Amino acid sequence: VLPSLSAKLLDSLQDLSVQLHGDGIIHIHLEGGSGVLDRITRIRRQLQQAEGSLVVLNPAAGWGPEERLGPLPSHWQIVQQIKASLDPAEVLSPGWFDETSRI
Repeated sequence: VLPSLSAKLLDSLQDLSVQLHGDGIIHIHLEGGSGVLDRITRIRRQLQQAEGSLVVLNPAAGWGPEERLGPLPSHWQIVQQIKASLDPAEVLSPGWFDETSRI
């Protein structure tokens, strides 16, 4: 998230443990339990509106790519094309840009 938008986002996350970094990375700590996936979905929507994304670093057992990483971004095909042209042998981060094997 752009640093200029981080403070505004922080207002909506006051009830959580949050670390803001000057480079646009935001760490949010959520406890597991009922409703956590709904909360992640709401936060993810806020971040997407700020042109950011949310990655779950320690997902619950059984969570797939959609829960961990969210939906594919609108520019996903462009990213795949750039990756294919720069790394046709898929030496760098193999499988990372394949939507079927995201993390």
